[in-house]
Amino acid sequence: MLDRVIAEFEAQQEKEQDKAAWRIHEQRILEDLAFPLWMQCRECIEVGCKKHPKHLRFEVQPMMMAVVRSNRKVLSVEYHPNSHTITYEFGSIIRRYAIRIDDDRQAVIWDRVQDVFKSPEEMADDFLILLFT
Repeated sequence: MLDRVIAEFEAQQEKEQDKAAWRIHEQRILEDLAFPLWMQCRECIEVGCKKHPKHLRFEVQPMMMAVVRSNRKVLSVEYHPNSHTITYEFGSIIRRYAIRIDDDRQAVIWDRVQDVFKSPEEMADDFLILLFT
């Protein structure tokens, strides 16, 4: 009985060490991939605005931000390099998305509410649709 408990304890410790090692490795990968992914997302937001200039106006901001105006509504999207997250603020709504590494070792945007990975194009569409709600 004791041998089984000790084996389970050691297996659990090894699993936790593997998770910790992966988190460190993931952070190193994100240092290289998260900002370019944000820039793709920002560019998709700007392209969406250019496609619909009658309704959407992309405002020039520092590289870490994107601001879009539509009528009297304002959408603000910001990249946070220290946490590798993207947040948006729309009226009183604030939501955060994490940039994660998928199984193919690619940076992706993780929507924790829907528990899905999204592309920059999907995120841009989601953001711009907010202005019409």
